[in-house]
Amino acid sequence: MAFWLFKCNPKQYQIDKRLHDPHSTITWSVSRHRNQIGPGDIVFLWANGKGGGIRAVMRVDEPPRDMLELESEQGYWIGGDTSFICRVVGTLTNRISVTTDFLRAQPVWEKLPVKSGQQGTNFPITDTDGETLLGLIERFHHEDSPGVSQWATDEGGEIVPERLPEGTESPARQQVITQRVIRDTEVATAVKRIHNFRCQVCDVRLETPGGPYAEAAHIHPLGGENPGPDQPDNVLCLCPNHHVLFDYGAFSIADDMSLLGMEGRCRILPGHMLNVSNLAYHRRNIFNAGAEK
Repeated sequence: MAFWLFKCNPKQYQIDKRLHDPHSTITWSVSRHRNQIGPGDIVFLWANGKGGGIRAVMRVDEPPRDMLELESEQGYWIGGDTSFICRVVGTLTNRISVTTDFLRAQPVWEKLPVKSGQQGTNFPITDTDGETLLGLIERFHHEDSPGVSQWATDEGGEIVPERLPEGTESPARQQVITQRVIRDTEVATAVKRIHNFRCQVCDVRLETPGGPYAEAAHIHPLGGENPGPDQPDNVLCLCPNHHVLFDYGAFSIADDMSLLGMEGRCRILPGHMLNVSNLAYHRRNIFNAGAEK
């Protein structure tokens, strides 16, 4: 395994936009060292210019070969890239942002080819310097999703997220026609009131300027091919967090009201009992189904 640094010009190739694309397969042009670059090598992808630095780490998957640019990459080239040239195919293993300013403060900076302003695209890095860069990335970046995104620390040690997309100031509007279940708000309100808007799982009562807030969660969902009933014995009073966890099968409720998947019990009041057949449906079709994914 060898280490490399590959450079790009963001005015020609929109690398930051590319790194927001979830696809991990990427290509890079190879103008030098064609016979030395091989599968398993580690490449630090570098963006030139103001605010530049290491943007990602790539693992080489295939030896360099003459090829057209992948169709999936065309959209990130300013004006496209139709040239038949030597390229390498690899996999993005880390999407990061290690700025030039930060690297300048590190001893390894003196040994990097970008420091001396060398011209070209592909530069070899010694094993020692490559391991040092990987160590810096591991030390100063907290992994949020393996191989997909990173949380970086700034020079003050504060954890900051990678830059976010700009978004749209005036989102487009589109008229749609949809069908939805008409829920009985009287049932939901009555269940929440009998529990005094306290979550039946954690006993939390959320206070807002408009009054207490809780959510009505249906044990046997109303939608789907086998809809459940919109009746009090199929409704729980939950806080937003436990509502989401329950709907996604992170936990369920046994017939004796003990919680499955987490510690605790579901609080029951004399005026609001739960239908055990609905609980069995949730355990069988939502809780167990979620555990199998």
